[in-house]
Amino acid sequence: MDYPKVEVTEGLARLTVPAGGSSRGPGTRSRLPFYNPAMAVNRDLTVLALRALGSGRLWDALTGSGALAARVGRECPGWTVTATDWNPAAVELARASLAANGAAGEVVHHNARKGPPAGTFTHVDIDPFGSPAPFLPAAFAVEGLRTMSVTATDTGALCGVFPEAALRRYGVRLVRTPCLREIGVRSLLGYCARVAADSSLAVRPLFATAAEHFLKVVFAVERGEPPPPRYFSLNELGQPMWAAEGYGPVWGGPLFDATWLRQVSVPPWMPHGTARLLDTMVGEADGPAFYWTTSHLAGKLRQAPPRLTDMIRRLRERGYGATRTHFDPSGFRTEAGLKAVADIFPGH
Repeated sequence: MDYPKVEVTEGLARLTVPAGGSSRGPGTRSRLPFYNPAMAVNRDLTVLALRALGSGRLWDALTGSGALAARVGRECPGWTVTATDWNPAAVELARASLAANGAAGEVVHHNARKGPPAGTFTHVDIDPFGSPAPFLPAAFAVEGLRTMSVTATDTGALCGVFPEAALRRYGVRLVRTPCLREIGVRSLLGYCARVAADSSLAVRPLFATAAEHFLKVVFAVERGEPPPPRYFSLNELGQPMWAAEGYGPVWGGPLFDATWLRQVSVPPWMPHGTARLLDTMVGEADGPAFYWTTSHLAGKLRQAPPRLTDMIRRLRERGYGATRTHFDPSGFRTEAGLKAVADIFPGH
């Protein structure tokens, strides 16, 4: 296949990719090898996770132009890569990317829906265009699997904006809430946990994030029983709270392994935005489920929204823990209840 190409740099890797890629949004599906520069932060996070995990064998299940595979070869010492794609043009381009960057590994023409390629892998990365659901059974069938990273760009379904799609693709009943991005990653994690349970496996989140136009979860895979599913309802301000029944099932456990996350370090070649995202995740890692947003509260209480720093300060002055969340620029986490939050809000 003949098509225009350009050279770009991402991380430490020099890549040859199809010309004309968008710098914003989830990208556009086409017959060309897939490369979306707007997803660089997503690949940053995978690289950070692999560097923190030490060494192993990666199955890059949907490699596209080979960006992640090439970056792992340059930025993750101790890791070897098997990259796969169903598109022969992508396989050809990814092989060139690995060779140009001296990456240890191979690129194989393979349909990731049909099962894992030959070999054992300690980490699997699933980063599709759209929903990761069709690829998860094959990922959990991998021999030697210890950890996994899963990305979804069908955020409207997982976050409750399109409830019918959520029910159809993920078997979860959702509604739109003020903390829709957290609901999104809890929906995705819950689905991953249910698929893992079919192979007598359990997942333990290392971190979960929503950035740009995607949701991402990174988790350890272990033998064991999955936690029971959890459901949520909405209080009078429309804020989610755990309930015996209602919307769900979603992941009800922690989204972050705070101890592990604090050991992750950002190398100097990564952008400041990636470092800032990691710092904010570390800050909220011990916080309770379901963040609040000053913008939503202002609408419900018919008051002008305060500055986020002022809201957090007022909560702390009253003795409540409070911290920013990376999920929303006006969001904060606190163990304070509904009445306390409303009372602290300006004008009450």
